[in-house]
Amino acid sequence: MGNTQPWTTTRGMERLLSRELSVSDLVQVLTDLDPSPWRTLIGFEPTCVEREVPFKVSRSNRRSIADLLLEDSAGNRAVVEVKVGHSFAEDQQKLYELNVPETTHLFLSALAIDADAIDANSDRWAFLPLTNTFEAWTRSSNATAATLASEVHDTLQRWDTLVSGVFAAPGSPSVQPLSTLTQKFLAMVASRRIAAVLRERDIYALAEVTSGGGLAVVQAWANVPGEPKGYFMADVRWRESRNTGELRFGIDFEVPEDRDTRKAAYALAQRLDLALTADKLFTHLEDAHPHLTGLLTRNTKDRPAEHALWPEVVELGFKSADNPGGVNGSRTTIKPSFYGDRTLRYQAIAGVDFTTATGADLVALIEQVLAYLRAAESALTRQQTQSTPDR
Repeated sequence: MGNTQPWTTTRGMERLLSRELSVSDLVQVLTDLDPSPWRTLIGFEPTCVEREVPFKVSRSNRRSIADLLLEDSAGNRAVVEVKVGHSFAEDQQKLYELNVPETTHLFLSALAIDADAIDANSDRWAFLPLTNTFEAWTRSSNATAATLASEVHDTLQRWDTLVSGVFAAPGSPSVQPLSTLTQKFLAMVASRRIAAVLRERDIYALAEVTSGGGLAVVQAWANVPGEPKGYFMADVRWRESRNTGELRFGIDFEVPEDRDTRKAAYALAQRLDLALTADKLFTHLEDAHPHLTGLLTRNTKDRPAEHALWPEVVELGFKSADNPGGVNGSRTTIKPSFYGDRTLRYQAIAGVDFTTATGADLVALIEQVLAYLRAAESALTRQQTQSTPDR
């Protein structure tokens, strides 16, 4: 038929397993074919497995959904929460703990890199690597279950290997660049791990996705001395090809917008104007961390030209239903001489080569960029102090 390549399930299976709903559905299918592997996974063999079971949240009429509820005739119960591309947020864990009876066992089944998503101090949760979950059925006496589980297990194991390679120790023979994570959701998994490592180092960090494109972003903040509303900010976002990323660095005010905060944010950005350029950052890294400089590319415009109306936006804000007296437009049509969102974020950008950078490199890059911004602001403060005559 013109295609001489052997048939493979890899691409279709990867698309299927990238959706958590599909993974949970496959677990239910395997359980219906042969429930016995659950004995080694959760300690009992269920006689009933239900999908998307609602449970009422305490002190409200809202309901939440459990991915899998397993029960046996002796009254044993277990809930399994399945995660692949999305994070297992702390508030979601607490919802389960508060609203699922203590006699019900709680399990998180996810990629191996997310093992630390469970609160280490919680005695309610146990972690089930997704590879282990499906591996249990590869030895099933049911041939259909064993074959299906083998296909799923091989794909999940390959993903675990890819992600662990991205976070392998520098110099390790297994270390891999971020560009090996060709699936969009695997980039999200990596971004979550980077944010977790930054938090372990006492840096406030979040893993999110871009609006519209749904591309992975790691964002980190550090307090600006003397400015309680202001933060230094560094973020790395994936691009569509997954071979390159974008470093954004500057300042951000994570507070409700009003005239005073707009003016304070703009003033801080102008104060740091000379430091918020890719060239100045490159110079700093070349002296202190030359390896990180090699990850950055100069083929992007690091700052836009400022629109003439931006000072008016700082004064009045953008027009909206809540602000009818504001300026017509948005940050995409009226810009300051910085990139960013809304009216309180001011950043310069540089490219990041993901064919070279690893997960550990991005952790180090974000950490050092925040240190660079702190040092730049501190130097300006010293200069101002030294130039102020004694009274």
